[in-house]
Amino acid sequence: MSVRWQSGSWRRAACAAALLLSGLATGCGGRADEDDEQATRAAIAAVKVSPGWTALPDAQRRALDVLLSGQDNPWSLGAREAVRDLVEDARWSGGAAAQAALLDGLWRDARVRPRSVATLGLSRATHAPYTLRPAAPLGTVELEGVATALERHVLVVDGRTVHIDAPAGARTDTSDGTLLSPDDAARSIAGLPRGARDQLEAMVLVPFKNPRDDAYAKDLGMPGFRTFMEGRSSGKVLVFPRVRASVDPVDMLLHEVAHVWSLRDLDEEGWRAWEEAEREDGHEVSTYAATHAREDLAETAAVYVAMRARPGGAEVRAMFGARFRLLDRWTPSVD
Repeated sequence: MSVRWQSGSWRRAACAAALLLSGLATGCGGRADEDDEQATRAAIAAVKVSPGWTALPDAQRRALDVLLSGQDNPWSLGAREAVRDLVEDARWSGGAAAQAALLDGLWRDARVRPRSVATLGLSRATHAPYTLRPAAPLGTVELEGVATALERHVLVVDGRTVHIDAPAGARTDTSDGTLLSPDDAARSIAGLPRGARDQLEAMVLVPFKNPRDDAYAKDLGMPGFRTFMEGRSSGKVLVFPRVRASVDPVDMLLHEVAHVWSLRDLDEEGWRAWEEAEREDGHEVSTYAATHAREDLAETAAVYVAMRARPGGAEVRAMFGARFRLLDRWTPSVD
């Protein structure tokens, strides 16, 4: 899904590469892109004069208008693709109620709402300078109820230290998947914006899957759920083996750092304010965000941090404005 973020340039680059391999010289972008854009505009225009559009509550119409008007963010790019299929759906001719139901589902379309924001690849490509000192043995430590031989690597970044505790010998291949190496962990931490990085005190690389995964899978309604990272109020993030490397660790760390901050600093009044803002916005940044207010905050905060200096940042702020305004108040030095 990360290709959606640079969909226009990515499609042209991919097309150029394919034509180069095939020996052809022309055919990328140009007319095809213009036709796609014309079809999208026609579909949006048809939607906005439809009985179904008129039947929607004012707040929902405004939210969809913002979504469909965006040009430079992954949610709007997905919506502009999905709306073309929507008006061609056989149910669209079923009258106002049927059209309103289709429009109501647009935010939940998989092209619009990603499984998690980490899949969008929003993290910045820059890393702060850092030093990773040689490991020192910690001995055998009880880790998530399991006696585990660990060693401590010390990361120095921004003039402060972050401990990275890893299995002795820094092994990355485990029976439960592939674990980040201490070097990869250090690079991921250095890839966070400084304000986010300052929330982190330590990282522990756990060489087995999270013992709570079965309970999480049941609570979330996600069979086979596997934890990659888990943030704690102490400022510690646990990292577990991955079956497949589908997301950049920096993107996942942004989510977990938000958990660290919210678990430590947010009280009941803050959570009530968040839930009210979530209702005001009326939609979530991802499917995972829809599972619980805690996950909604972590997912939304990751987007908030990642999009601040990105093209399309103003468009995204318009979509999730109530929650972004709370984050403005709560995290003034996030960069």
